[in-house]
Parts: sequence; C-alpha cells; structure tokens
Amino acid sequence: MKKLAFGVGIYDKENVVNAEIRGQGSNSKYYWTWRRMLLRCYSEEYHKRNPTYINCTVCNEWKYYSVFVAWMETQDHVDRHLDKDVRVLGNKVYSPGTCVFVPSYINTLILDFNRGPYPKGVGKKGNKFVSRITVDGKDIVLGYYYTIKEARDAYIVAKVDKIKYEVYNIKGPQSELIKIGLMKHRAILMDELNLLKIIKI
Repeated sequence: MKKLAFGVGIYDKENVVNAEIRGQGSNSKYYWTWRRMLLRCYSEEYHKRNPTYINCTVCNEWKYYSVFVAWMETQDHVDRHLDKDVRVLGNKVYSPGTCVFVPSYINTLILDFNRGPYPKGVGKKGNKFVSRITVDGKDIVLGYYYTIKEARDAYIVAKVDKIKYEVYNIKGPQSELIKIGLMKHRAILMDELNLLKIIKI
C-alpha cells in the first residue's frame, strides 16, 4: 500500500514524486500545486487557520497525481495560481470543470469573506468607518463614513470598476473562462447595491 497524501492523494508516479519532493524534479511545480490543493481540503491544521476551506474537496480523479499532472500540462499555469472560485461562485470542489489557473491579483480581486468584525473592505478608525480596496498590492483608502453600509457601498463601487477593468485587460488561453467568472462576481456585487439597472455591465 503506497503512502497517501493527507489520507486521500495517491502517489502513482512514485519515482518522479520522490525527486519532486526534494525539489529536484523538473515537474516540482506540478507536485507542489497538487499537494497544496490537497492540503487546503484535507488538513485540519490548515482549516484552523483558514476556516473558509472547511468542507472543500478534490474530485476523485484528481486524487491521482498522474491525472492531475496530465490536466495541468494542458493549462496556462506558468506564474499563476490554481483557483476554484472564479468559474463557479461559492464552489467547494476542485475539479477540471470548476478550476482554472489565474494571476495572483485575480485571486485577491474575487475574495470577499470577512477577516474581522466588519465586511470586506471596511475597517474602523476613530468614530468613523474607513473604506479600502487593494489595487496592485497597494492599500487605497476610498473614504471615511459614519455607517458600515456607506463604507461597504464605497468599496463595492470601487471593486465593480476594478473587475470591469481586469475583464478588458486579462490575456491568455484561459482568459475567456476567467472573464465570464469575473462578470458573475461583478453582477453579484452590483446586485448587493441594486445597481444592475443603473450601471451598464
């Protein structure tokens, strides 16, 4: 019985994997992408630090390392990150039909879960709520508001504009898949502000 990765991942290319674990294999990028995917889904320690990944799973075929590698070889993966959320909103399953490789800034763009007591994009400073958005790795203050709703609304408007900009500028073989997913996220944000009828998508 071969050793399993996180109790589920099957090392079915053992000689190659042994080299990749040591970082010596030419395909080490494949191995570590596969292993980090399994980590996010099946590591209890990881879930303690990142509870949003609780109940995430990997499809049965991708539990085989060789199958995942065969798929990854067909993808535009260089300098990109495996993403499960762009194509299918609220997705919990890593699979060929739900995942795509995206630039790191796209990952940051679509994340919208709370990390503290306030909604994403909102913080507290003094007696006011501050609205912020991250653009190109830089934290930009959008303004200061008396209510959480006002601060959140300012964040959503800025994010809607940022997503539209990225949709028009992203390049690559999988760009159409990413564009469609981003527009879905944009529509949900616009719906939160009831903007669908007054802002052209």
